[in-house]
Amino acid sequence: MTLHSDIANAIGARTLGTPWTTADLLKCPSLTSMYAKNTLRSVPLNQSVSLPGLGLGRGHGASASHPTYYRVGKRAGALLFQLATPLSAAGTPGFIPVPSAEGGGASPDEDRPEAIVEDDGPCFSRPGEKSLGQVISACAYGRTIGVPRNCGAILNDLVKDIHTSPVGRLGMPGAAVPWDDRLCNYLWRGLTFCETQAHLANLIWKGSVFARMTVAKVLWTPRDDVELVKWANKIFAWGGTRQRNPVTAGKVRDTLCNALAHRIVHPQAPMNSGYTKVGALGTAYLEEEPYALSGWTPQVIYDSRVAASLISRLDAILSSKGFANPASCFPGLGYVNAARGGTRPRPVTLRWPNGYQCWDAQFMATAIVAAMRDILNNPQNGYPSMPSCEHDSSNSGPKRWTVRGVEAVLFMDGY
Repeated sequence: MTLHSDIANAIGARTLGTPWTTADLLKCPSLTSMYAKNTLRSVPLNQSVSLPGLGLGRGHGASASHPTYYRVGKRAGALLFQLATPLSAAGTPGFIPVPSAEGGGASPDEDRPEAIVEDDGPCFSRPGEKSLGQVISACAYGRTIGVPRNCGAILNDLVKDIHTSPVGRLGMPGAAVPWDDRLCNYLWRGLTFCETQAHLANLIWKGSVFARMTVAKVLWTPRDDVELVKWANKIFAWGGTRQRNPVTAGKVRDTLCNALAHRIVHPQAPMNSGYTKVGALGTAYLEEEPYALSGWTPQVIYDSRVAASLISRLDAILSSKGFANPASCFPGLGYVNAARGGTRPRPVTLRWPNGYQCWDAQFMATAIVAAMRDILNNPQNGYPSMPSCEHDSSNSGPKRWTVRGVEAVLFMDGY
């Protein structure tokens, strides 16, 4: 056995997350029992090369065409590594398999209300309305469209409302369940939030590679296209959706372009409860260094559950403050009635537009969730830190909330 193989075994056993730092290796008992600390610290550094376009350097003696490890980012200043197989003929890094994201039994909610068959036609603005995501010509990293400044207090109220509310139907009495406990209550396909993140790690990693290839305008080969479609279909399977229309590499690339730019690069790019997950998992890496330091934000999963939580709670807050038109604060945000179950669809007072299949709703939901994340992470607001996961060894201090964490709380709140 080699260190490379033993790391792969640790990832498969979920005692090591991915990507990882050398400090993570030193916290993995199966590795520290077999290798000297100096070996764990030095071998990945010496036998790794930067993923193309990241500028993270190359280790002493590392083969550019057949590296053992890739340098894929940074966490708190430390290099993040990923196992690598030899480069494919397409020039795309290979991957060490991890447990499939499609495994596990489905609960009745996942088997029936959530297992929807969707069309992928785009949503267009109504006559006279101006789209938030005006068409731009380049596929590049972009920032969220943002929330109007005069509406920031409403999002503070929203974060507090969730923090001080019981779990259950809106208006039901009960003890308040704070943000950290809500995340600990997350469950999807029988997995907790931390288990889900570990379960999706390889899909998120592959998505980061496809996204960076998209921005870098790499020439895609037929093999790349096949892998891209396989990746998207695994996400659909995990999310409990099926596409009525054929899933093509062109559609997935167009969705990634729009998601990365936070603007409409391709007006015909599909958006629905499945493709929102493609955009979200394909951009999840943007909360890692060095991307997060540049202000880039991943897309949120804006499906029927997350929409039910946001729309119903914002509807109550806006109504109490005398707002008649929700678009004055959150233009583009709308309901997603693609699935039923639990408390969906929820009654509302104000007139909200349809947000299903709409990029404007996707962009605004992402801006709202990113703002909520920042409110939670502001120490002056006094909210609890995001609970840490055992496989995430970056938790040397308080864990900061992420878009994925806020999204998970909204997902459970919306059922």
